[in-house]
Amino acid sequence: MDVKTNLQEGQVLLLVLLAVSVLATMVLSVTSRSISEVAVTTREEESLRAFSAAEAGVEEALITGTLSQVSSGVVPPIERSFQAGSSSLSNFVAEVSRYPQDLRAFNYPFKLSSGDSGSVYFVTRNEDGGIMPCNPSTSPCFNGNNLNLCWGDQGSDTAVLVSIIYRNSSGAFGVASVGYDPVSTRRSGGSDPNNFEPAGAACSVGAGSESRSYAYRAQVDFNSLGITGQPILMRVSMLYNTSPQVFGVSTGSDLPVQGRRVNSQGSAGEATRRINAYLLNPEVPFIFDAAVYSSGEISK
Repeated sequence: MDVKTNLQEGQVLLLVLLAVSVLATMVLSVTSRSISEVAVTTREEESLRAFSAAEAGVEEALITGTLSQVSSGVVPPIERSFQAGSSSLSNFVAEVSRYPQDLRAFNYPFKLSSGDSGSVYFVTRNEDGGIMPCNPSTSPCFNGNNLNLCWGDQGSDTAVLVSIIYRNSSGAFGVASVGYDPVSTRRSGGSDPNNFEPAGAACSVGAGSESRSYAYRAQVDFNSLGITGQPILMRVSMLYNTSPQVFGVSTGSDLPVQGRRVNSQGSAGEATRRINAYLLNPEVPFIFDAAVYSSGEISK
């Protein structure tokens, strides 16, 4: 046998094996990339379907779970599935509950910029937003004489202006206001002090998953503010804050239900998305904070 011929055949075989290896690597790389792209596209599509299902759950829960149902705690979870023929596209499970669960601890769920306001109601509102007569069993009202107001993050130096609307025994409405500021130089220094009350030390509102800590606190005493009759609502306006802040109140007597919270989970394939949404009692129009009031009318 010719040694030279055997050597050439071995070299050819080596080149063939090398070429096959390179080709196989390229094929596997292209296949792997195609599979990855298909998987990514599938996950993105499933994620979008899951999020859309979660949004649908929020919308249906807010329509189905009325305020009266939520107050009495009789709203079962809402489940829906969406199909195309015999194939399942997505589904959701939505739970609607009253907010807050602990009626003596209310954390306002939305952050407020400087000048923005949030409301705490002392009376029950109906589905149309109207004020209902006080009734302990069907439409309770707050009957305390004071509450603890907590607000702001550490270092925010946020002040608050509190306005409480009340109805006296003759049926006339009144407004009582008080401000609290943690910065002493703004309260009494300079040529234009705001004359607010000092703010107290840090506090927290609520317990468990609904607990939140705040930098400042104040006890709002209704009697010292001259409030008589039935308080209707309290407006809390944030001032001087450079970043959005929140507030909370804790009381010794139950507050009425302030609104509804929906926890909706949407699923599609292996994707799951969750949305928490809040629907609070109707807010007073912003012009309220810049209006002058009398017992019979509002004057601009």
